[in-house]
Amino acid sequence: MRLRLKSPDGKVTYPLGDLELELFAKASPLATAVFKAAIADDKYAGETFHRIIRGFVIQAGEGVDCEPYAADERGLALTFGVGALAMSNDGDADSGNAEFFVTTSRADELDGKYVIIGRVSDKSLTIMRAVEKCGDTDGTVLSDVIITATQFHS
Repeated sequence: MRLRLKSPDGKVTYPLGDLELELFAKASPLATAVFKAAIADDKYAGETFHRIIRGFVIQAGEGVDCEPYAADERGLALTFGVGALAMSNDGDADSGNAEFFVTTSRADELDGKYVIIGRVSDKSLTIMRAVEKCGDTDGTVLSDVIITATQFHS
């Protein structure tokens, strides 16, 4: 996922880097398929990380639509550590949507409520931290982080 940081005046964007994600397709086949389809259709391009809470989570995909889907039981059983990648839902584990989020710290309170579909690769943790710095602990986004491109690597 290629990311750019928008300047405070909104006139210029700067490269932030690539956020590389490792997917857990065997543990979470339904949710991973939704995520992969959105990437294949370039649906995340142009989206911003609309929720950034320093010390907790970064989240994007608010404008991406998909049909609700049931939770993958094995993905639901995984635990949230630093860099866990999960799909959002509408308050019920069986109401998954195309929004995704990454936890920037342990988040035991999310265990069993959201399907984990992967994790941030070790070499991209610094990019995850750079995105996290674009928000405060109250959830106010201080600088827009834009997804400019997505692609799969083998």
